[in-house]
Amino acid sequence: MVNARNTSTRETKVTGPERIMAEIPAKLASQATPLVPLRDLTTLRIGGPAHVVCQIRNASDVVGFRNIATKLDIPCYILGDGSNVLAADEGFPGMILHLDNPTMTRKGNQIVVGAGHGFDDLIAHTLDLGLTGLEFASGIPGSLGG
Repeated sequence: MVNARNTSTRETKVTGPERIMAEIPAKLASQATPLVPLRDLTTLRIGGPAHVVCQIRNASDVVGFRNIATKLDIPCYILGDGSNVLAADEGFPGMILHLDNPTMTRKGNQIVVGAGHGFDDLIAHTLDLGLTGLEFASGIPGSLGG
C-alpha cells in the first residue's frame, strides 16, 4: 500500500489550494479542481481532500502541473485508478496528478494506450479486435500507467 501523505523526504512549504490554483495557467485551469476527497479516487474509498487534483490527458499536462508543484515546492503524486492506495484521512497537502487519457490506437498487432486507461476496458477492446494475450489481467483493479 502507498501512503500518499509522504511522497518526499524533503521538507515542503505549506501552500493552500488557493495559492496552487492561482499558479495554474488558463490552458490547464479546467483540468484542476481544489479540495477533492481522495476517497472518491481510490478503490478503498478512504482519504481526505487533496489540495488540488489535476486531470492528466497527455504528457505535456504532466510537465505543466509538475513544474507548478516544483515552483511551489509542494508534493506531487501521480494516481491512476487508485487501487491499492491508502490515502490519509487528513488529505494530501499538494497536487494529485490523476491519469485520465483513455486514448487507444491500433498499430498492426499492437495497441498504443494512454496512461490511466482501465485494464478491463483495454482487454475488452483488444478481444474485439481479435488480439489476445492480456486476458490474464481481467479483473485486476487498476489502470495502465498508475
